[in-house]
Amino acid sequence: PTPPEERNAATVYREDCAFCHDGPQASAPTREDFGRMRPETVIRAMDGVMAAQAVAITPEQRADLARYLTGAS
Repeated sequence: PTPPEERNAATVYREDCAFCHDGPQASAPTREDFGRMRPETVIRAMDGVMAAQAVAITPEQRADLARYLTGAS
């Protein structure tokens, strides 16, 4: 794993999210799905239903990841 201080949005996604969101988990939104969402929706999921999976992701990384996934700048 990448040291926490070096984890950018792409690294966080690859290390913590891609297994399910790019993989066999049918109920998980895909990268394409994220592109149709707002960053706030993604953050709300990480703070809510995905909280256990997102426990190692800092608030700043969550915001960066949400912008990365949704294409927001």
